[in-house]
Amino acid sequence: MADTAKVIARIKRNTPLTDDALLSEIANDALMSAEGDGFTDPQLEVAAGWLGSHLASIIQSGNSSVKSQKLAVMEVTYRDNADGSSTFLAEYNRMLDKLNGGGVNRAFFV
Repeated sequence: MADTAKVIARIKRNTPLTDDALLSEIANDALMSAEGDGFTDPQLEVAAGWLGSHLASIIQSGNSSVKSQKLAVMEVTYRDNADGSSTFLAEYNRMLDKLNGGGVNRAFFV
């Protein structure tokens, strides 16, 4: 069985979120999603940590897609959406691809 506290610890390492009740909800949601995607122990906690970090970064607006430019006369901050992705979600999807065969050619016989 996956340990929610370990998932919360992973999220706390990756994001500035400190609200314990919210972290618990995010960790539980991430565990359910990762388990639904097919992850099992020991990868379940790792995958849920990445997915939870992605969700927490969206909540905190600490997503790695926030860009800033500063000139002598003005400063512009904008979100480079990149289809709503983040480095945390990219890592989760990398693990999911690996779990599902990682693009390896497979032959199925009927």
